[in-house]
This record gives sequence, structure tokens and C-alpha cells, in this order.
Amino acid sequence: MTSIVVFGDVNVDVVSRLAGEINVESDANVTTRIAIGGSPCNMAAWIAHAGHQVSLLSAVADDDLGVWIRNKLNHAGIATTHVQTVAGDHTGTCVIMVDAHGKRTMFPDFGANLRIAITQPFVERIKQADVLVLSAYTFLRPETAQQAKDAVALARGSGTCVVIDAASSAPILATGPALVREFLESADILFANDDEVAALTSDGATDWLGTRSNLIIKHGPGGASWWSRGLLVAQVPAPAVTVVDTTGAGDALCAGVVGALSSEGSWFDIPVEIKFNALRLAVDLASRCCIQLGAWPR
Repeated sequence: MTSIVVFGDVNVDVVSRLAGEINVESDANVTTRIAIGGSPCNMAAWIAHAGHQVSLLSAVADDDLGVWIRNKLNHAGIATTHVQTVAGDHTGTCVIMVDAHGKRTMFPDFGANLRIAITQPFVERIKQADVLVLSAYTFLRPETAQQAKDAVALARGSGTCVVIDAASSAPILATGPALVREFLESADILFANDDEVAALTSDGATDWLGTRSNLIIKHGPGGASWWSRGLLVAQVPAPAVTVVDTTGAGDALCAGVVGALSSEGSWFDIPVEIKFNALRLAVDLASRCCIQLGAWPR
């Protein structure tokens, strides 16, 4: 069985879906759900939901929210042995406002996620893994950029396959496309949506996309496509669904590909048929994520 580890954030999401417009300095009707979130944690949840064993390498504080998160992770079948407890801090949270069309705006407070450390147990777990999955969010923050680079370096040195999601266009632009591309060079499989692709090539480096062996572009309602060194090798449209909340859809898509490939012997020369089937499963999971409130499978 493929050994999968996911490295990065976990937090408590407070997701509120607006019934209409925000009434400034007054009230607005919402539907609210409190759930676990964080892009890497969402990926782990969907991987586990698809029936695969997965460990989460993350950090929470020694507070009530940290205890609640551990219980939820264990209930979902996600190994928490390597979820660190940071004393004297607070567990990360994220307030998410979702409009009537399912589009979301996030207000994260990273909390204990900023103090994640590459401890010896982390080192050994990454070395033993077949696949390391992470979000570029960890790299895009100055507080955790080195930890992200260290985790990837450990994986590369151990022959562990590296899967990275490009995270978000705004921090890519703030960090600098060239620096982010340099980090993403380590990915055996790279995920990015259309906005992130535009941000990564905003300095004119469009040729860089053609150097990626496995680039999966998420097109939102347009589905997803798989590119290999500039050539389109697989494309799957998204099914028509009534969108409630798009939070976590990209994470579910990433998890779908990772789960589908987990039974493959090699991730470095993947047949086109396997890529197409993995993409089809991934788009299905992403669509299922969109028809509910919150980023975790229900």
C-alpha cells in the first residue's frame, strides 16, 4: 500500500454563506458551519475519504480547538501521530465568507501553523513515505518557507514523490513568481488553477510551463486538464452541479489524483489512460465538494 503523508496547515474554519448582500454596519443573514480546514488538511481528509491511509504532519496549540481538531482527524481516519502541539500559542482559524454564487473570501489566522518544526520524527516519516503532498502556502509565508523547503529536500533525497499545489495567486505575486517557480521545480506533480498559472508566468516566463512533466490545471466550472511538457494529454469537464461553496474544491481535486495514483507502481512515467482516469475521479470529488458548505467530505 502506498504511504502518503501531507505536510502543512490545519485550522478551524468558520464558514458563513450569505443569503444576500453584506449590509455594512448592520446585519446579514447567513448559514454558518464550523469545521476543520487548511488546504493540506483538506487534502488529507479527501484522501482518507477515498479509502487511502494518510498521515498529517501539522501543528496545533495546547488549547481546546487543538484537542477538537485531533479528535476530528482521528475520527476521519487521518493519523495524528505527527501533529505537533505548540505550547502557549493558539490553534489556527480561518473565517470564510461565501457569497450566493459559492465564491469565497478567506480571512486566515495561521496561529500554531507558523511554528511547525521539522523534528526528527518528521524527518523519518517523510523519508519512509512514498508520496509527500503539500501546499505552496507553507512556502509562501516567511515564517514557514524554510520548513517547506526542508520537507521537499528530504523527500527528494529519499526518492519520495513530491506533489505540490500552487496555493493562491495573490501570495505568488507578493513573493515573486521567479522564487515560487524555483520552489515548484521540485514537484513531480504540480497543481495550479488558471489564476495561479497567470501569476506564475506574470513576469513573462510562459516557457516554464512547458518544462513541467505533470502539470494539472484546475479550471473551476471548466473541469481540469493534465499537461506534460506543454502538451495536453488529458482533459475532463466538470459536471453541472448547483454550487453551494467552492472552499476546498481544489484540495479535493488534488486528493483525487493522489488517491487514484496510489496503486500505481511508478509516478514518473504515468500512462495517458491512467492520467485520464485519475483526473476524472478528481473532478468528481471536487464537484462533490462544491455542493456542500465546508471543505471536508460529509
